Amino acid sequence: AELLPGVERVRATGDMVAALWGALRTPVGVVCSAGTGSVCFGRNAAGDTRQVGGWGHLMGDEGSAYDIARAALQAVARATDGRAAPTALVSALLARSGSSTPIELALRVYGGDFGRERVAALAVEVAACARAGDQTAGAILRSAAAELALGAVTAARALALHRPRVSWTGSVFEAGEVLGRVQRLDGDA
Repeated sequence: AELLPGVERVRATGDMVAALWGALRTPVGVVCSAGTGSVCFGRNAAGDTRQVGGWGHLMGDEGSAYDIARAALQAVARATDGRAAPTALVSALLARSGSSTPIELALRVYGGDFGRERVAALAVEVAACARAGDQTAGAILRSAAAELALGAVTAARALALHRPRVSWTGSVFEAGEVLGRVQRLDGDA
């Protein structure tokens, strides 16, 4: 039985291609996708494409929820040690993880309780702490925004897009204003 009557060829692509078309409603521009992972993807009028990022949580995914949460876990360790200023992230991440101490949190993270998605889910607490004025959380989100902006600009430049349409998709962008305005994407790109 023919699954797609009249269709001779099917091409499988990454979800970033669908994100580009869905977010921009045009085949030309750049989309940043940032959820558990992250990737920027662009296409020019000639049909050339460029992917920036999407290397996974060990080699990349800068600006993703996982990256934000990993930075928050590091901030908890630094604050607990006294190597950094106190941060509301300590109590927020303890509460979110059901841990009573930073050591218990570390045991959960390293003991297999926390997979990639569960670590990434901690990014919600970073946004909440940033909204409440925590400087450490705000710095983590500004760094994430800068990485996503860099990915979009890199894709646009590689495709010789001047003043490209840029859009975004993914749960990281639900943080809204706390991501900050790092760089205008329609400027030099």
